[in-house]
Amino acid sequence: LRPPLQMGPLIPKLRGQFSSKGLYTFGYNYDGKFGAVPTQIENKNLKWERSAKFNIGTDISLFNRVNLEVDYYIEKTKDMIFNVPLSLTTGIATMPQNIGEMKNSGVEVMVNVDVFRNRDWNVSVNANLSHNKNKIEKLNSDNPIEGSITIRKPGEPYHTFFMKEYAGVNSDNGKPMWYKNVYGEDGSVIGKETTESYNEAEKRIVGTADPKLLGGFGAKASYKGFDLGVDFSYKVGGKVYNSGFAYDMQVGHYTFGPVSNYVYENAWRQPGDQTEVPAFVYRDGSGANQHSSRFLMNGSYLRMKNLTFGYTLPRSLTQKAFISNARIYFNADNLFTVRASDFIGFDPETRADGVQSWAYPVPRNFTFGVNLSF
Repeated sequence: LRPPLQMGPLIPKLRGQFSSKGLYTFGYNYDGKFGAVPTQIENKNLKWERSAKFNIGTDISLFNRVNLEVDYYIEKTKDMIFNVPLSLTTGIATMPQNIGEMKNSGVEVMVNVDVFRNRDWNVSVNANLSHNKNKIEKLNSDNPIEGSITIRKPGEPYHTFFMKEYAGVNSDNGKPMWYKNVYGEDGSVIGKETTESYNEAEKRIVGTADPKLLGGFGAKASYKGFDLGVDFSYKVGGKVYNSGFAYDMQVGHYTFGPVSNYVYENAWRQPGDQTEVPAFVYRDGSGANQHSSRFLMNGSYLRMKNLTFGYTLPRSLTQKAFISNARIYFNADNLFTVRASDFIGFDPETRADGVQSWAYPVPRNFTFGVNLSF
């Protein structure tokens, strides 16, 4: 029995200390006198989360060339802690509470294969993957917990996006459209009726930030004094919501706001244009910049994380200079990233909740060096 290798179960974490205490913050002065305001409501009933874990794993070695590790886990969490939204009339946005139960289950696999090896050659490949299934099983409330773009609901993953679903642009007039909610007998959302009024549209579950697969793979090779290594990372599935796009992708709402190249190049201009970007209108009031799946994208990617190439000088040369080992190498990080076709932005790799805003692009790093051992 061993713990999970990579991804592991998803458990909401509480930020800060003294989360059950009523807290005040100083610095809010009034009439020239020192003052303080409440910044956290006391919750005497707050208690530790409880979890039950089951992990099972196996290691397999074949022909002294293939090594395989497989782990399966189940984790159930009770008294799950979450910052529950409060009415803003309290002056405080959230309060930590024990709200229910959650289940994580998944499998993680690692494999390493020596493909070829002899006196001069040595070639090996490796790969790993993680699959985690996350589901809220119970809440201590009859109603789901809704945020501005998320929902916590029994039967759904913890990081579930819940917002108005964007239906694209009306090709006749360039106005944005959203889907109305039409419900079936079982309460499920059906139909594709659209509206150009943001207020007429209702929220829908539009996906989760949780990837279906997460992992990496790579290869190493050496020939006499030369060595080469390459490593990739990947994610399959999982949504990314870019909250900064409400500003960056605006279509005239902000009078002196920015206009991104994407909007400039793809905005609707004349009847018949097929595009996802509405017409740019001075002081636009269409609601195109409001929270909706217009800014929700596929977070799948493939990234070349690292490339290393080196050459180790023959000892017959280095020993004459009293050097036991000398290696010259070149190293490159983050050479390229292949993104999903609908992804707009610098980097699809983001935090677990799938929300990003004005994320910095991942830098490419190039290094040349020499290692000497005496």
